[in-house]
Amino acid sequence: MFEFARGGPSTSNRKDPLGLQKDLTAKQDEELEAMKSLELSTSEYIDSLEVYDSSAFLVAVVADISTPQERDGKKKYLKGHLHTPGHIIPFIVWESDIPLHSPKIIVGSKVVIQDAYIAPFNTNYDKTSTVSFQVTLKSHSVITNIGETEDEEVISKYLKMELEEIENASDGILIEITNGFIRTVPAFVNTTSSTSINMCSITDGNAYIQIRLPPSFQAELKKGDPISIKGRLNCKASPIFVNVEDANNFKIKEGAQPLPLIHVLQSNKATKRKSCGQLSDASQPKLKKPE
Repeated sequence: MFEFARGGPSTSNRKDPLGLQKDLTAKQDEELEAMKSLELSTSEYIDSLEVYDSSAFLVAVVADISTPQERDGKKKYLKGHLHTPGHIIPFIVWESDIPLHSPKIIVGSKVVIQDAYIAPFNTNYDKTSTVSFQVTLKSHSVITNIGETEDEEVISKYLKMELEEIENASDGILIEITNGFIRTVPAFVNTTSSTSINMCSITDGNAYIQIRLPPSFQAELKKGDPISIKGRLNCKASPIFVNVEDANNFKIKEGAQPLPLIHVLQSNKATKRKSCGQLSDASQPKLKKPE
């Protein structure tokens, strides 16, 4: 009669005599390592995504996520935002798919998403979004969490842009202007006989834009000072402006060189919106009729 060697066969070998599970695990580990090397989806790639596509692929960082909510007291959903360089993308998971996907959606983590559905989206419902579509994670979608990212630029809720790029931006989004210098120093300007606004303007040496500051803001600034600014863009007003709600989001850039006064004085082109309330053509996803 055949006898096993002392100790008998391992439990794992009895369950998987051909070693298929070991091969599968090795393949999964290899695939995960390959995913870790993937770069975040570029702005150009995100712009090329087609509405109604049910097989979309993207690599992004989970910026925020809500607790499950109910819609009209009936259907639950989970939503949040994905960040890629240059874009803030809304996503949603509907009721039956929440248990499948929610354990892998962790704020600050880099994720690889396969077979997502790209749904039309009205940016009026979400002023932070920079795209007019929403990523919907369905039952056939696959999301792989490949670990935390330390790239603060990507997970920041503020979209970085230069002053000249603002004319193509969406109304109401949060922006960080990377090339601003003081053009006019902060001062209170009367809007009515009883109200006033703390205002200034910044420039890149060519164009300029108005900045509205908190009433409590105080700082010793002079023309040409390099400035770090984060705020919400309002392009429906005339002139358009950036509203800074937190005084800490308007401060001198340490170590940066000031703009020569001659360039400050020559900056006389007000920043204007090309098409207020709409995304530029370059940011509109291509439409594809559902199959």
